[in-house]
Amino acid sequence: MTNKQLYREYCQKFEALPIFFYDWWLDSACGVNNWDVALCMDKNNIIRGVWPYYIKHVYGLKISKHPQLTPFLGIYMDYPDHLKTANRRYSFEHKTIYRLVEQMPPFIYFRQNFIPEFNNWQSLYWKEYYQTSYYTHQIDLSQDLALLYNNVSSKRRWEIKKAQKIHSVIESDDIAKLYELSNNTFKKKKITTPYDYQTLKKLDQELKKRKLRKILFCINDAQEVLAGVYLVKDSKKAYYLLGGIDHDISGSYPMSLLFWETIKRMKEEVALFDFEGSMPSKIELVFREFGGIKKSIYVISKTRNRFVDIAYSLLKGRRLL
Repeated sequence: MTNKQLYREYCQKFEALPIFFYDWWLDSACGVNNWDVALCMDKNNIIRGVWPYYIKHVYGLKISKHPQLTPFLGIYMDYPDHLKTANRRYSFEHKTIYRLVEQMPPFIYFRQNFIPEFNNWQSLYWKEYYQTSYYTHQIDLSQDLALLYNNVSSKRRWEIKKAQKIHSVIESDDIAKLYELSNNTFKKKKITTPYDYQTLKKLDQELKKRKLRKILFCINDAQEVLAGVYLVKDSKKAYYLLGGIDHDISGSYPMSLLFWETIKRMKEEVALFDFEGSMPSKIELVFREFGGIKKSIYVISKTRNRFVDIAYSLLKGRRLL
């Protein structure tokens, strides 16, 4: 069997994977034939490490960039129970990473945002990978609801109270409306939307079928949609995948109400909420003011061409392709 076939079987049995690692997610985000996976097995043929990757050809060159609508990917390790000391754990990580690296194709350019739980990239450094850090914000939903509310800044609590008087939050299946809001938000900022509607729709069908997503809209008394958020979850976390707002609205704070409702509703289902991370200062401020704790994300990359290296350095780690 190929690695991909083995991995599909693994995904059917293993329930602890981050949602973005599942084969059906990769089929939707990358295309069925546009991804593969490196696997590390122990002596009992149990999969202990996985590294899925997107494959794309640009001008005849093979690259692997981060898939759209996929906040995190990278290496996931299933640690054996017998690793009782730090030394044994580090040794396991080193051997697993080396075995995975050996299987990676010779991409001219590679880049992925690793999961926040991956916190030891030294073995990748020894294999000539680069690293920079992004940040996400996470909220521990096991806390009492009153404490969660108190952790929200006074400014945001004021906005929530004001919005609650004039708006309400509903759950919906209207993916087209959500995309419209999100797409218009990017247009207002003069930024190209980093995903296409067909990919979002395909992914939404898979998530809806598995009951792993929620679409929440903030509406006014006239039943007009003012803003929306798209949430996904796995066995451990919920994630804010995307959202959008009607920018003609001012002073009614629909997003503040939506984020608070998100925290309340996800608290009933999972133990952790991840805002999915964003580096722009204005967005970081919002996530922080809702009580999010900063977590580092390793952005791992590698280039095999001198000119790509130069371009990478000039762009200071921003996406090239």
